[in-house]
Amino acid sequence: MVNRKAISESSYLKASKISKHFNYFFDESFAQKEKVFVDIKNVLEDSYKKYIKFFNFKNNPIIPVYIYPKLSWLHKECYGKRMPNWCIAGGGAGAVVTIDPSLGSKDRSYKSMINVLSHELAHEFASIYSDTTQNFFPEWFNEGLAMYLSNDNVNDKILSKDEKNIILKALKNDNLPNIDFLEVGTNSWSFKKNLSFIFTISMIETIINIFGKSMILKILINPNSDIFKTMKISKNKFERSWHKFLKEKYKNKF
Repeated sequence: MVNRKAISESSYLKASKISKHFNYFFDESFAQKEKVFVDIKNVLEDSYKKYIKFFNFKNNPIIPVYIYPKLSWLHKECYGKRMPNWCIAGGGAGAVVTIDPSLGSKDRSYKSMINVLSHELAHEFASIYSDTTQNFFPEWFNEGLAMYLSNDNVNDKILSKDEKNIILKALKNDNLPNIDFLEVGTNSWSFKKNLSFIFTISMIETIINIFGKSMILKILINPNSDIFKTMKISKNKFERSWHKFLKEKYKNKF
């Protein structure tokens, strides 16, 4: 995601609320939606506590949250170009941004639109820890970490039955993806469209399994370094370890 304009420059969001850990900005149409605001605040506050602990933060950063009444407004102000309609929220460039969840989406329930904010806040915490508003990491690490953090993902809670079946089919056919296939650039929409992201959580789990959580933090504080150099392991060796981890994890599932 690109750097965003300061909220004072926004053409759309003029109202605001302040909480202990977040500054919320929205337009007047959202001002009366107290239940929606409470739902957003609850998921963000719960996630905030979890991420503070994971990243061992000694201070409590105040994070802006932009709530847009129109998807086109979000895309224009946050990305500066037309985005796919499924792109309803974002994080990792100095703020968490979202479409008003009460407006609905044909691809997501209200609950999932609220819960995706935990994922976007994970991106934001990772960028704060890296001290950058730019994403220097390959997409498998960027998305895998956010999914892992937002779901305590040691038991596949985030994966649907169909998504798990994609992994099981790849294992059964001995056709697991390689890292080069997943090592795509930021904002590669085909990456998400073809469901490649479902493999990335296990890549984060593999890093933690081999090196411990501290390696995740070490990677994040070295955003300009190649991840495999930071881990002191070759890409091919890590790939073999990752595939082995997946086979062990799902060995009793098919």
